[in-house]
Amino acid sequence: MKKEIYKCGFAGNKTVINIIKTIESFDMIKDGDKILISVSGGPDSTLLTHLLYLMRPILDLTLYGFCLDHMTRGEESAKDSLFVQKLYRKMDIKLFRKRINVKKWCKSNRFSFQEGARELRLKELLEISRKKDIDKIAIGHNADDNIETFLMNLIRGAGARGLSGMKPVSGEIIRPLINTFRDDIITYLDNNKISYCMDRTNVENIYFRNRVRNLII
Repeated sequence: MKKEIYKCGFAGNKTVINIIKTIESFDMIKDGDKILISVSGGPDSTLLTHLLYLMRPILDLTLYGFCLDHMTRGEESAKDSLFVQKLYRKMDIKLFRKRINVKKWCKSNRFSFQEGARELRLKELLEISRKKDIDKIAIGHNADDNIETFLMNLIRGAGARGLSGMKPVSGEIIRPLINTFRDDIITYLDNNKISYCMDRTNVENIYFRNRVRNLII
């Protein structure tokens, strides 16, 4: 990666330096890459969007975004999708938006909601990636997500492979925030007055991951 990346406006921050070093360590991004960002409007994908936007002119990146409105939480998911649309319009990033009744889809395909939402989102991301000849799909999984995944797999009795957690790079999928903790992400956004959305269901213990996050960790 070009050394100039350390000279742009955000690079004096420890959190950002940590993310840049993660990108470098795993050779996640090359000059001229076309990158599709999975964005929900939450803190992780919002920070990921802002950093890739600032890297765009230095690394000659072409950026796209994909936002899935799950049609849940009343009108909140629609508002989050609108927030993303406004953010991407301001940054002049092409955004693909889709509105799907995820609960209904999960029931029809016999998935739990969180598992089904993940499968459906990945399916849509891969489809866009193929159509647009995209090099990388950037997902905002952070260090907390990785710990949660490890504990979930441990509780389920997974073998050694399942206990390895999420990989920083998996095929065309990259996770630049995988070594960055959620608290550091939120602190950075708040300190820099960057707006983001909060999903209230993250504090509800009706899902397995939420129980691991809120009750165990």
